[in-house]
Order: sequence, then C-alpha cells, then structure tokens
Amino acid sequence: MKQFSKKVDLTLLIVLSISFVLTSLLVLFSSSLLIPLQGLFERIFHRTVNLSKWGATIASLMVYPVFLVILVDAILFCFFSDRSKSILILTIFTLTAFYIVYIAYNCGSYYIDSDTSAEMALAKECCKEKSLWPLTWHYSTEIRILQAQLFTAPLLAITKNFAITKALSVLLVSLCIPLSLYFYLAS
Repeated sequence: MKQFSKKVDLTLLIVLSISFVLTSLLVLFSSSLLIPLQGLFERIFHRTVNLSKWGATIASLMVYPVFLVILVDAILFCFFSDRSKSILILTIFTLTAFYIVYIAYNCGSYYIDSDTSAEMALAKECCKEKSLWPLTWHYSTEIRILQAQLFTAPLLAITKNFAITKALSVLLVSLCIPLSLYFYLAS
C-alpha cells in the first residue's frame, strides 16, 4: 500500500489533528486537572491521594498521550497524501508555537536571570529613545547589534506589557531559528 485512499486519508488526518489538539490541551492544563483527578482516584481506590507526594508524577504521566499521537503520526506519515502531510506539519508547528507562547507567558516571570532582565531593560531603553540601538545604553561586556531587542523593543512599544512582549519575542526568535537553518542549508 503506497498511500491511503482519500476517505481514509481525510478521516485519519481529522482524527490525528483533533487528538493532537486535545492531548496538547491536556498537557497544558494538567495542573488544573490534578484536584479533579485526586477526587476520581479517591472514589475509585477508596484511599486518600496526597497531591504533594503524587501530584508531579500524575502530571508527568499526562504527557504520554501526546507522545503516542506523535508516534502514530510518524508511523503513518509516509502513507498520507502531500496535502495531508502539509496540514499535519502545519498543525504540529501551530501547536508548538502555542506551547511556546503559553509557557513563556505563564512561566516566563519565574525564569528571569540577569541576561533576560538586561534584554528587557535594553528593550525598554530602545522604546524610550525610539531607536533599536540607543546611544544612552552602556553595554557591560558585549555589544548586542542583532539580538532580541530587534523583536522586543517594537513589541514593547505596541503592548506596553513585559509578559506579553517576552512571550511573543520568544516565539519570534523560535521561528527565526528554523528559518535561518533552512536558508543556511538552501544556500
């Protein structure tokens, strides 16, 4: 069998896309599901479940359905039509972008180090000076000509919110990496 028929191709594409979206939502909102799962486990097993002890384990097990869907996608990928392959890849990239923005927005403030805060301060200075390379900025150890401020400064000027700006700039930098790799390998 070289390719699926059109009907099977469309059916599998819809089922795999919907299952990938649903399992992705399961992973993203797994922390919100822990308390309902605790109640379910206590009703089924008639024992108390200590979330401080088992919560991280239960949340980590919620990742397996996503990997199962990706494995099925990988196994069946060569049997899809070219159009379905494109839609499947687009779905995976879109959900990955959503993952990046969601995690950067919700967890980004927990992972700020001196480099990240310096980039945000530089972006704020770029907005204040209305220049991507402000003359009032004093560089400490490195001069950043092509860096995150190229994305962060315009986004900060538009949104005026550091969390949204950081999430969107992480997404844009994450999109630039595969594009630069593609252009590098194409040359």
